[in-house]
Amino acid sequence: MIESELFGHAPGSFTGATREGRPGKFESADGATVFLDEISKLPLDVQAKLLRVLQEREVTRLGDTRGIQIDVRIICASNRDLLAMVREKAFREDLYYRCNVIDIAIPPLRQRQDDIPVLTSVFVAKYAALLRKNIYGFTPSAMQQMSGYVWPGNVRKLENFIERMINLSEDATISDVSSLSRGIPTPDAVVDGVREGASSQVVSLAEAERRAIEEALRSCAFNMTRCAAVLAVSKPALYAKLKRHGIHLRRTLQ
Repeated sequence: MIESELFGHAPGSFTGATREGRPGKFESADGATVFLDEISKLPLDVQAKLLRVLQEREVTRLGDTRGIQIDVRIICASNRDLLAMVREKAFREDLYYRCNVIDIAIPPLRQRQDDIPVLTSVFVAKYAALLRKNIYGFTPSAMQQMSGYVWPGNVRKLENFIERMINLSEDATISDVSSLSRGIPTPDAVVDGVREGASSQVVSLAEAERRAIEEALRSCAFNMTRCAAVLAVSKPALYAKLKRHGIHLRRTLQ
């Protein structure tokens, strides 16, 4: 359970707990740094306990009442819009501001095309060694296709794709990446679709945004996750835009 992993547990505090108890990640990282990936997925009750750790600089093991002083630096990451989650009451506002002392916004992979060849080389070496295959990379044309892809899952999507290609390929250099963009449009394709469907008359910015959203929804077969990725916005932000423009998904766009 997540609480035991983060905060540790006292001896016999729950079924399956070790007899001698165990320190959690915060206690083990005393004097160092804890990286919390996908902090948006923490349940609200665990968020409250994390807030106490940050404010009081002490951790209490599960099933214990004694606080243990710690000195740790916290780095958090999330692929969701935490401020939007705060508005939706899905993330604690006080924890958001406590964590957001220094905000580092990492652009999505589709906006960092120069990183794709570097990451690809790392993942090819990793999975070629793991799977014991003599595969050394992708052809220039394949890399060009990969650089133009929207990568809705960012680096994880890239790693997953490369692992799959290493599994399936028997060639030393992979050239066929046709499975990559099957059914998923590139950002340029969405923009071109809006241009083709638009009249020559100048429209307001709000109307242009509405048309872009409608075209992206059609292109993505109404898959909100893909549509948000193509439009480079979070899903909560996309839902807010749908509401603002009065777009009711299939009923309006049929």
